[in-house]
Amino acid sequence: MTLCQVIGVHDDGAAGLTAPAREFLHAADLVIGAPHQLRAVASLLPEQTERRDANGRVTIVAAWVEEALGAGRRVVVLATGDPLYFGIAAGLIAALGHERIQVVPTLSSVQLAAARLGLPWQDAKLVSVHAADAGEW
Repeated sequence: MTLCQVIGVHDDGAAGLTAPAREFLHAADLVIGAPHQLRAVASLLPEQTERRDANGRVTIVAAWVEEALGAGRRVVVLATGDPLYFGIAAGLIAALGHERIQVVPTLSSVQLAAARLGLPWQDAKLVSVHAADAGEW
């Protein structure tokens, strides 16, 4: 069974990726992500790799992935940091099943911020402001 890789990436692009993440990107037939993410990994993508802008289209990414996997294409979806930390991977797993998704995380934004500020974060309360209901503040 062909899997869709969901790869976490930050603004440092290729420099911050693991060797397996780089290999998945180099081998991909289709890479889906926000414009800044696609630019961040452009140096790893062969010219013939199809790139799709997911900006404002997150609700149809699962359909794009399903269609491409059904055609035997190798698909990568780009996410920020850890794709399962308030990221797109949860929605893709819910839509397509965990057996069809392989998550390749990188450091989360929270990890990076804590490290840069020198602050332990084991007692932090975390929320996301990506959705209309961000929970308790």
